[in-house]
Amino acid sequence: HTGYSHHLSKTTNPACTALLQHSGLFPQSEDEDDRDSDSDSDHDGFDGGTQDNFNSDSQHLTEFTGDYFGNYDEQHINLTKDAYRATNHKDEYSQMTLWLERREKILWHDNFVQWRLIGDLVPPKKIPPDMDYRRAIKMTKHPTVKRVQLDRIVQEYGATFFTAALARFVVGINQPGLSAAQLEREAAHIIIPFDTVATFHRIKFNAINAHGIQDSSITVDSVHCQPSQKDKRGHMIPARFDTVLVNEGDGGITGVHGYRAAQVQVVFTLTNQASNVLFLTGTKRPTHLAYVEWFTPFQQPELHHGLYKVSRLIHHGERLASIIDVSDICRSIHLIPNFGAVAPREWTSSTVLDCCSTFFVNSFSNRHAYLTII
Repeated sequence: HTGYSHHLSKTTNPACTALLQHSGLFPQSEDEDDRDSDSDSDHDGFDGGTQDNFNSDSQHLTEFTGDYFGNYDEQHINLTKDAYRATNHKDEYSQMTLWLERREKILWHDNFVQWRLIGDLVPPKKIPPDMDYRRAIKMTKHPTVKRVQLDRIVQEYGATFFTAALARFVVGINQPGLSAAQLEREAAHIIIPFDTVATFHRIKFNAINAHGIQDSSITVDSVHCQPSQKDKRGHMIPARFDTVLVNEGDGGITGVHGYRAAQVQVVFTLTNQASNVLFLTGTKRPTHLAYVEWFTPFQQPELHHGLYKVSRLIHHGERLASIIDVSDICRSIHLIPNFGAVAPREWTSSTVLDCCSTFFVNSFSNRHAYLTII
């Protein structure tokens, strides 16, 4: 029998509950710890207790086992989906069992092959913690939204000059070394051969240990760039577009030289067909791109607190924006608004980047920021 029947739950006594908890099948709650401690002070042996205690323990076991197996099913539903997708949806149970057996055999065989290739019978030593703050970008395999119209990119994501910035980026890849005026002239002849792009709402950074191995299970930083949306109850969730530190080409491990602050508006990728049309053969084609709005370059830090002061980079009354390779993003950064004498009440966490004109780059948000922004 795979489940707990109603009859079993009604006839279960406190001894069964104690046996299950003692064997480690079910954890013991804090309330039960207190109850057991009180019970132990009264007697050492088992006492059936009154009818009230009997019903209370039986009801508790029924509720606990229901919650336990409910969470168990929820945690393993994704594994069941993989097995179900491998079937032809006819007599799926036998096919799912066969699929699972084959996957297990492949896993064991792969472990055996790796063991023979390495030839090291000594168990690997645990890598001690280190002070290496290197990190690697991790993008999801599939985009958050597969198709977003270009007009929605402008309206919902705030990428006002998306097509113009993409044209300049394409010219910069195909013809590096052009002057600003030459790049603008060439960009005017670029025709965008699509009207939708796939967008990503997260950029994650994984830790790299001292041995140079990326640990995809540890996310040390993330960048959000998502438009406003409604939750399940119909409440509006404000848009969030994080600020980042971008390597302009000559940035080092420490210091702000070669870096600039920017706000990420949208992260997207191009299809292979679009890349073949836009980029010349033999050029390095980036996988993921980001539309960013720039802040002013770093100057000297403020004397009284040592933080760098930045503001929006404005050109002809509009924010200066570009499209960059996502791999040029070093990390996320925290900007502290320059409130002045009085902090306006209408400023919120979702609107302060648009309402405030100048900011201070927080180099004390974590150790990696302190190491980089000095």
